[in-house]
Amino acid sequence: MGKYIVEYSEKGCIGAGVCEAFSEKDWKVGPNGKAVLNGGKFDAAKGVWVKEIDEKDLPANRQAAEGCPSSVIRIFNKDTGEKIF
Repeated sequence: MGKYIVEYSEKGCIGAGVCEAFSEKDWKVGPNGKAVLNGGKFDAAKGVWVKEIDEKDLPANRQAAEGCPSSVIRIFNKDTGEKIF
């Protein structure tokens, strides 16, 4: 089963909630009106939140990334580094 890395830049988030609509398990809109990547860790060097997900969680997170109006969600294959979205 493949592993993927979700990267999320909170700075550009407009709080539309599309991510939460596609994956309540991984996303929610927080009290500050911006999305929260549940279980994510902040990578200060990159300035983004990062979370590893399994292949089973890829479809919902891909829909979240594709639907994000501010394009602040990116997904990479953990093994190859290939950008999925």
